[in-house]
Amino acid sequence: MYDGLGPDAKLVARAQGMCMQAAAKGQSWYNTLNLLFEDARYKKDSTLQVMGTEVLWGDWAIVGGTGEFTLAEGVIYKRKVQGIKDTGDIMEVDIHAFYTPLPEHKWTAN
Repeated sequence: MYDGLGPDAKLVARAQGMCMQAAAKGQSWYNTLNLLFEDARYKKDSTLQVMGTEVLWGDWAIVGGTGEFTLAEGVIYKRKVQGIKDTGDIMEVDIHAFYTPLPEHKWTAN
């Protein structure tokens, strides 16, 4: 995920997860993924856990989070804005999340 279009756009987050066909007929897909935030504006290792259907339009549920986004819930609205033949599609996402920032947990050795 980038904060805009073009060569000056800054990387904000990466998506990691899976997408599987969820219906015997048609193109219905189930997606579950983590958005791993890499931008310095967010705490290290902050994530949003996301799930939902359809890839190119509609919405996904935010069902959890870590780091800065601890206990997140909300929705991500998405839509395809441009198709690029050999490299994939460009999507616009609008993230609405409620979360409870918690103090960083420090582990101690026993």
